[in-house]
This record gives sequence, structure tokens and C-alpha cells, in this order.
Amino acid sequence: MEIVDWYLQWHITNVCQNNCRHCYNRTKLQEQTTLEDFKGIVKDLLEACKEFDARPRIGLIGGDPLLHPHFKHFVEFLKENSETVIQAAGNPETLTDEMIDWLKPRLKTFQLSLDGLEKTHDWFRQRGSFQRTITSIRKASERGLKINVMTTISEYNIDEAVDVMRLAYGCGADKWLFARYVPPVGTKLNISPKRFRQLMEDTKAEYERLGKQVITKEAFWYPMLHEPLPNPDCCLMHGCGLGTTSFAILPDNTLMGCRRHEGSVLGKWEKRGDILDIFVNSPVMNKLRQVETIQRCKDCQFLYHCRGCPAVAYAIRGSYTDSDPQCSFFNGKEKELCLRRKFTNDSEVNPVNRAANVAVQSKL
Repeated sequence: MEIVDWYLQWHITNVCQNNCRHCYNRTKLQEQTTLEDFKGIVKDLLEACKEFDARPRIGLIGGDPLLHPHFKHFVEFLKENSETVIQAAGNPETLTDEMIDWLKPRLKTFQLSLDGLEKTHDWFRQRGSFQRTITSIRKASERGLKINVMTTISEYNIDEAVDVMRLAYGCGADKWLFARYVPPVGTKLNISPKRFRQLMEDTKAEYERLGKQVITKEAFWYPMLHEPLPNPDCCLMHGCGLGTTSFAILPDNTLMGCRRHEGSVLGKWEKRGDILDIFVNSPVMNKLRQVETIQRCKDCQFLYHCRGCPAVAYAIRGSYTDSDPQCSFFNGKEKELCLRRKFTNDSEVNPVNRAANVAVQSKL
């Protein structure tokens, strides 16, 4: 049976030596996860994973997680459970030679960000950040630590994305990927659907030219790479993991369906059992799972394989049911399956979806 990863994006600290223009920590509070809470949440997560028959995959991020005074203790505690896949993402300023060597046998990957070529990247972060990042990618890769390079796409760097991709792989990165910037609620987007699709076409061509696998973090990759499929007799097969195989925790133990989705706050972890209870029974999470209510998506053949980015849709339109405004893949089709049938026949739904489906089915 295929192993299903349940991904937790864990913001263990808000402390950071950068002040990025596109940071999602808009409160700027200097909160940090306590050692006691960390251990309690991990134990609770492992119990929830047993219920889902899933493997935990944890990404330790921030802020800069390497600035947390208990970072190494956190990683060692996670290593006690050999099934946990551990990843981290941080800044080059703290990725010293000693830290690289310490991380190599303990992490699956470490992620650094390149948000443009030198002038653009430094404008986002701080003077000299670009050169430090390039040096860290090369050094870490040479020392055997797998580096993923992330580019957050916005109107300010979209034209440099392919060049950044080439640069990342040229410096030894294991993977390069991108994600769209999600602005504060009520903000205007300045990248048209046509322009964003062109970015995907350009990066797809470059992946192929470089002989690299397309990294499909963006939900639109499925309609980009596949023909429409018949609606499955189940819930969600591909696309955004919101409500199914991923969630986030902030330094104050707030659970969110997605860190970038301002409307996805689920509650706070306080005690054993909260993760399973909140994830499955949260009214917000169950609202987000009702993908058949998403305006254009509900009539699209790619509904169960894409759905775009709900965080972008919510930020721009302020609604849980509006579709992604940057979609250029809409493929309308009359629905063939009723809601009750999809949530009843879940034989091919992954275990995390299955538990969520039970909660949704009980409310039909």
C-alpha cells in the first residue's frame, strides 16, 4: 500500500534576521513554540497519524527556525520517531558549515529562497542576501545536504523566474519550485491569468530542457500536464491539499488549514486529541472541504484534481466559495455525480481524506 504523508508546516518561531516585503507574518510578534508544547503536539500528531494510517512529514520553518534556541532539541525529538520525514526552511545567514554538517543526516531537505536575481532578491530581503544565498546553496549541496530553492512569484519577479530557476540548478540545488504570493485580504492582483499561464509554460519547457522533474507545488500543474479525467467516485485526488493532507501550526499553537489562507484559522492546540478533533471537526475546515461550492471550479472537469489556490481566491475576493482569479484552465462540464455518492464511495480516497469524508458525510 502506498504511504500517505500528512504534512504539517510548523512555524516554530517568528524570530527572523530578515524583514521580507512578502512575509506572511504580518503581526511581527516574536513568538516561539515552547519545548513542552512541541513535545505534546508531536505526540498528538503521531496519534492522529495512526488513526489516518498516514506518515507524518513535518516542515520546521519560521521566521528562521535555526534561530530557535531549541531547534536541535526539536529535530532530535522528531528523530526518535523514525517514520517522521523532517524538512526545514530558513535563511543563509544561519546555515553555517557546522549547521550544514549537523543537518545532513537528520533532514530530508533544507529550503532556501531566491526571490529574483540579485537586485530584486535584495530588494525583497536585505542587501547582500542574494550572494549569501547563492554561496549557501553551493556550499550545502557540495557538503551533501539536499537543497530545495523556492521562489515566491509576484508581479515584481515573475519575469526573472526562469533565470532564477537556471541559476538555482546551476548552483547545485536538488529542486527548484515556485508558489504564488498571497497578498492581504482585499488586495489587488497584478498578474493576469494569461501571464501566469505563460510562466507555467516557460518553466515547464525549462524543466524539460534541463532534464528535471516538474515540481508540482502549484495546483494548476495538474491541468497543465494532464488531460481532463472523469469525476472520480471520491473526494480530492490531486491539487491543493487544503483540508486533506496538510495543515499548519503557528508559534502560539494556532492551527490553520493553510498558513497563507487568512480565513483558515481552525483553533488552538491545548491538549492531547486536539489535532485529530480540530482537523476533522472544525466548521471552517469542513467548509473548506466543500469544493463543490467553489464557483467556476464546481463545473470544471479538473475539480477533484486542481481547484487552484483557495488562499489567493480568499485574499482577492474575500469568500470561501470564489474561484482562483488567476485560473486560465477552466474546463466547464455538467456534473455527473451527486455529492452524497462521492462522499459515500471512498474506496480510493487516501486515509486522511477518508477520515475527513466521514465528518462531512454526517452533515449531509
